[in-house]
Amino acid sequence: MKMTKVGRLFISFTFFIVCSCNMKLNHDLLFYHSTPAFTADPLEFDLVSNHIIYKSVFSTLTNNYSSNGIKGVIAKGWTSSNSNKTWEFEIQDNLFFNNKDSIDAESVATSFKRLIYKLNSLKSKDGILEYLVGFNDSKSPTDKVKGISVHGNILRMEFIKPMPNLANDLSFGLYSVVNKNDFDQNSGDWISGLHGISSNQYEIIKANESEMVLKLRKDFGFEYGHNKKFDKIRISFNKNDINNSDMMLGTSFLKLPSEKFKYSGGLNYGILFFRSISWTAKNSSLNSLENRIAIREALYEELEKLGVKITRSFFPLGLQGVEEASKSKFLKNKKIGQVKYRNYGNLLYKNRDNLKLAFHKLNDENLRVEEVEVSSNVINKELAPNLNSYSFDILTMSTGVQLEKPHEDIRFMVRSDRGIRLPDLDGSLGEIVSKDFQVEDVNKKIWEQALVWPITHFSKGYIHKKHVDISNITLLYPPVDFNWIGEK
Repeated sequence: MKMTKVGRLFISFTFFIVCSCNMKLNHDLLFYHSTPAFTADPLEFDLVSNHIIYKSVFSTLTNNYSSNGIKGVIAKGWTSSNSNKTWEFEIQDNLFFNNKDSIDAESVATSFKRLIYKLNSLKSKDGILEYLVGFNDSKSPTDKVKGISVHGNILRMEFIKPMPNLANDLSFGLYSVVNKNDFDQNSGDWISGLHGISSNQYEIIKANESEMVLKLRKDFGFEYGHNKKFDKIRISFNKNDINNSDMMLGTSFLKLPSEKFKYSGGLNYGILFFRSISWTAKNSSLNSLENRIAIREALYEELEKLGVKITRSFFPLGLQGVEEASKSKFLKNKKIGQVKYRNYGNLLYKNRDNLKLAFHKLNDENLRVEEVEVSSNVINKELAPNLNSYSFDILTMSTGVQLEKPHEDIRFMVRSDRGIRLPDLDGSLGEIVSKDFQVEDVNKKIWEQALVWPITHFSKGYIHKKHVDISNITLLYPPVDFNWIGEK
């Protein structure tokens, strides 16, 4: 049978329709990160993995990830009075956790009371809530705190000192609103592992050490951010997914996985550094200041021979008054002992192999050097000083400070028992940041103590493929908030 032109057109058109209906449009984002989280608890929010995974799951009163400035999320408005000592946040109507519980002023206060109790019990200083009226009186996660009160849909916070930047400061993930069912009502301990009841536009549908999967909610009650968000975010910790991924954190010192990617970054406010871990242990080679300086300077020499440009300032040189230190004199061929180091986790770091090579060039009869693999859980535990023993001695890690207002970031680094926890040999760093201070005073003290050895400063941003639209997100606050990421 001979087919007519009209018949052929009909078949072709039908085939096109069938194929089009069966074609799966890609509304999912594959995000690669090298290190999994070990808990969903916002107390650990200063860890990069927690920030990546949970910023889109647990909401804060405000959000500063928009490229157009601070936005209200759980709070739809706020006012301050009494010289910025009293703040009132008006809570949005009809917001919901993903277990159908309402998010209201009472549930926000409940979340804050738990956080206040945990900070108190851990003797951790956050630079914000520690100045709440009655902060030190908290004896349980459910105790009333004098400085927090609820008046209808208004959450009132009262402080003992002016807090002019509170609306911005409370956008940090430490201050996420969590559901009362995610923590023990007596101890305040997190009981939901890697999961948690969502208070934001994304919820967790899969969580393990290989990957996390987030799904866009339809029942949060408020829509903000990108108008073409991804339906699912799969966060993979498998290095085999690097080239297949759509996006990952990026810095100016990383190489692109392939020509399919581009890098978008901001200002040079990131800090890459070596951190002494075992320095409080009497049998550690890092227990001696003389040893620490000798290893630091010898390592710097080897890195510079390999073409790595080293900075001798922990804080970025763009900060007012910050200067590089001079080279320190040290004893060569000194009998030191052994050090175990953990290399920088990001496989795309341009100088990762050079760090390894520089360490091993120090390996001789005076200093035995060994590279070790250490899990993120062990790292978090061993960042604490005065343990009985340590698995390793030196960690390569990164952090950053806000260039326009670094002082609160620096206080948090020194005083908090979370995040990078800058080591403090004799309490002098804590003394400096307890009052008004110059950044260079902290910088000099860090150099003198030789517990932290800066490597380089860098910009932070994202490595991403061209279909990923990051135009709505600021580059000032990576890691990432997926609410502001979408498809082009």
